[in-house]
Amino acid sequence: MGAAVYDRLTCVAMKTCTYCGKEHPDEAKECMVDHQPLSPAGSPSISTNKSRLSALFSANLCGISATCKILCGMILVATIVFFALEYIGGRSGMPLPLFIAPLPAQIVPVLIILFSSIMLVATCLVTLVQRSNRRLAFSMLVLSGLFLAPGFVITPAKVFQIGFRQRIRSIVSPAELREIARVCANVLPIDGRLPGTNLWSSLNENEYPTTWNTLANSTAVGKFDSWMMIFNHADSVEIVWGSALVGHWGLIIQKNGTGSGDIAPGIRTFKGPN
Repeated sequence: MGAAVYDRLTCVAMKTCTYCGKEHPDEAKECMVDHQPLSPAGSPSISTNKSRLSALFSANLCGISATCKILCGMILVATIVFFALEYIGGRSGMPLPLFIAPLPAQIVPVLIILFSSIMLVATCLVTLVQRSNRRLAFSMLVLSGLFLAPGFVITPAKVFQIGFRQRIRSIVSPAELREIARVCANVLPIDGRLPGTNLWSSLNENEYPTTWNTLANSTAVGKFDSWMMIFNHADSVEIVWGSALVGHWGLIIQKNGTGSGDIAPGIRTFKGPN
């Protein structure tokens, strides 16, 4: 017991090097490693304080480095998820809904991107003030900008259209679409419209069932989601889905069968905000 107490006391009384912090016996005059002067016994060395500050500073730098990488990774993942949701929405025929609100699910990755971008810019400002780790922080900021750059070239509407186009091709043929346009031109007046069956109650119209049955019995219109609206224009028939909240998408079928199209000549898809 006495030996243990003595060891602790001698440990406290030992001198430390003012440069490297190595401990020395009380009778030592200088550091045996670097020959620098020793601090008085029992007083903390300058190098020890410097080491502690350096450790705290290094930990702070590591934290900033990890934060930048995590935020950059969040932006990358959220960008991929955003475009994936657009494509899946097109394949399903409508934007994927957000379960907690009547909003498209794409709003979640958008909010993540916005939050991560703000935090990354704030972290870069912190590195400017601290004058440390600036290269890494701004590299992550530039890299995040590159992740977001495709969104300015490939718009979400185009990604949605890719999925929607594949959906249409898997449901109906171009010949069936042209037949729908031909019958609509016969049963609807110019600039007339025909809502799908799911919209009848909201519109409270009585003349639609007969026209719809004529169209459904002679064409493949029943293969579509009946939340649609059909418009008969002078030169084309337009089949539209959507609302003011999530935008509109659909098909435009030229009656003469000519012109450009991404489904077939004279048949194209579209996606717009209204």
